[in-house]
Amino acid sequence: MPVSWAARSAVISSSRLNHGLELAQSERGLASRAFHDIRAVVDAGRFEVEDLDLALAVTAGAALALGALLHAQPDRDDGTSADLAVRGLLRQFGIPADEAERICSLDLPDLDAVDTLVR
Repeated sequence: MPVSWAARSAVISSSRLNHGLELAQSERGLASRAFHDIRAVVDAGRFEVEDLDLALAVTAGAALALGALLHAQPDRDDGTSADLAVRGLLRQFGIPADEAERICSLDLPDLDAVDTLVR
């Protein structure tokens, strides 16, 4: 059985929850990459976003709120909750409901394989 997101990275996720708003404003790390990714999708015509900084703030807020919810409710299905949150963000950014559903139904990469590639 796969290890849940909260259990897999409890220390990292706790740090992100405690310092998440600071990290969301950082010009380095995940915030700058997320900003770049959002801009690229907007430039490609896939997202309808008027304010990139606000889009990043909303995305970071959703991720932090989801992390807090998963910590507060450790028995919650983290995969289903993440899919619902992402589906909502995609819809907010102009992706049609059926497309958001399709995107959220795609398999994610194996995190252990990704960890190996990143190291």
